[in-house]
Amino acid sequence: MKRDVIFVGNRLILNEAYERYILRSIKNRLASIDSINYFEESDKGLFLHLEGLLKNESKLIIVTTKSTFTIVGKLLSTVTADNQILKEQMLIPSRASILENGSYLLTHNSSEINVILATEGKELPPILIDDESRLATIHLFNEELLSAQTLLEPLAQNFDVKLEFSELVEGWLKIRIHTRKHGNLSQFIASARGLMHHKVIAATNIAAFIIERLGTHHKKLSFAESCSGGSLAHFFTSQSGASNVFEGSLITYSNTLKANWLAVDDYALEHHGAVSAEVVVEMSEGA
Repeated sequence: MKRDVIFVGNRLILNEAYERYILRSIKNRLASIDSINYFEESDKGLFLHLEGLLKNESKLIIVTTKSTFTIVGKLLSTVTADNQILKEQMLIPSRASILENGSYLLTHNSSEINVILATEGKELPPILIDDESRLATIHLFNEELLSAQTLLEPLAQNFDVKLEFSELVEGWLKIRIHTRKHGNLSQFIASARGLMHHKVIAATNIAAFIIERLGTHHKKLSFAESCSGGSLAHFFTSQSGASNVFEGSLITYSNTLKANWLAVDDYALEHHGAVSAEVVVEMSEGA
């Protein structure tokens, strides 16, 4: 199986330091790289090059700029007889089942194609392709552990993947998916989404996913925390891009600060207790 890297876009060709950083990141995932090719934005030879590569079994990483990301998706859709759809504010081939923060994975015959949107001066989006074993993470909400296992484990056998379940809190399951070269990771995730609809989020980093979604919809986020002691604020501010959506957190550990900072009513504190649904509602309204 060949391992190929394609850079598409004038800015990627000119910025040698950023190019070296991208290649280092890719080499951490692939045992070797057989070829590296560069195409300017208007290079018509890209279509023929893609068509030739995908005739054989290949692992292909395509690094694009913002201006070439949609163009590459259109070319791939043409080569693979697919259509583009709008998903998470990006036009991508409809068969791309794994999409994570500007990176998507597409399977075609015996080939895997990972398209990555690179932005100078920013961390490279996750590389979703590697050599032998592959690993992905999905988050499942509002589903009990036993029910999730009953639904997903037969599906996992069909696609030759192994699942590890972890219940983070009630109603939130984190599922690690392992597969080797004979398994089909992307098709398993697509089938899980089809089975459970809006309950599934395919993202390794859930905080980064939430930040991206809130930013897309121009929403803001703030917290009134108590027993979490600022953990929620740290959960988000440890991610790049948090400043675009996160406004702040009030850590009101004592009843005095709940009353003075968040206007929580004394009656709610005395009759329901600080750890109660009634007080949580008033804290949220106060924030």
